[in-house]
Amino acid sequence: HSAGRTVFLSGTGPERRRAGEYLPWVLAWFAVSKSIKGLPHVTNACERKDALTLPPVADWVWQNKWLKTEMAKLSWRSDAWAFFDDWLPNIVLDGHEKDRRMVIVGQSIEKHGVQSDFAQKLLKEAQQLLHDAEDWARDGGVSWHQRKKARLEEEWRLAEERKEQERLQQEQQEQQERQQERDQQAEQAAEELAQMNPKDLPLPATPAFP
Repeated sequence: HSAGRTVFLSGTGPERRRAGEYLPWVLAWFAVSKSIKGLPHVTNACERKDALTLPPVADWVWQNKWLKTEMAKLSWRSDAWAFFDDWLPNIVLDGHEKDRRMVIVGQSIEKHGVQSDFAQKLLKEAQQLLHDAEDWARDGGVSWHQRKKARLEEEWRLAEERKEQERLQQEQQEQQERQQERDQQAEQAAEELAQMNPKDLPLPATPAFP
């Protein structure tokens, strides 16, 4: 919680310490517009159990306002904070001096593990955001809208397949239930027939001769 320039942190001791470490990084990232000097720095991010990193991308990608907004949405969905820091590899190719990497930190990452399905899904979503930001810069979002349309069509197709599969399963279950009911009725009739006295059995009809 915050009040003006004051932030109140709650939770256990380790949780408060972790939040106190994350807070300057997140605030620095949201305060940055286009200045690399203002980016936070995460030491040994690749070795941390609560952090994920992505390869550096060009400055025109990480400075994208749309990307920053989508990264905030990703953070809320995953309970982990996504931002860019000022790290660069020791060897930088010409023209890539302003490239920077995305870092994602959070207790949820440490809880599930950096190699877990949760972490891999988070990385995949973050990588997709980077691709989307690149497309917006190149063609104004045409490619992004095409992918979104294809994704929605695929989701609709999968939903229809699930409905059809559920319908078939329901029909199969109903058929099995009807067959079981018929089998029970036949078994019950056989038991009743076995318990009857032969004298009580109806005699076959005598054919009438002219």
